[in-house]
Amino acid sequence: MALTVEDGSQVANADSYVSVADARTYLAARGESFTADDAVAEQNLLKAMDVLEAKRSQYKGTKVSSTQSLQWPRDEVYIDGLLFANDAIPDELVHAQAYLALYAQDYALQAVGSGRTVVKEKVDVIERSYSDSKVGTVQAQFNKVNDLLAPLLSNAGLSLVNVRV
Repeated sequence: MALTVEDGSQVANADSYVSVADARTYLAARGESFTADDAVAEQNLLKAMDVLEAKRSQYKGTKVSSTQSLQWPRDEVYIDGLLFANDAIPDELVHAQAYLALYAQDYALQAVGSGRTVVKEKVDVIERSYSDSKVGTVQAQFNKVNDLLAPLLSNAGLSLVNVRV
């Protein structure tokens, strides 16, 4: 399956902001190793898109058209005080997708579960107890992605991409 990349022109059936080749080039330039398996790379880029698309209510501006496949391009978006073109995709978004796809190699980006820490599990009678709080739960914070997305979000400080591991 080949990804259909949105370039800002409202590409029909777009499902990514970056191609596998461009994601590899961007990440390799930063010393990161993205999978060489194209099928896995595409799956990871789609997982990354799911995370980015879920932020729909947090992005600045509005979609250019109600019929476009993805949340970008957008109207009335100011980045660093300048009006961003409504027929382009911000580099920050492209780079955030590449990094999320990289992280998808090691983390479930949209993990499920209660987040509670198992403190005791007894198999003979199948007994499980959980801590009352989430204290002790390890949470991966994708600071690079958060930093990249910050200028695109209306409340950047309130929206972090974190994953429980």
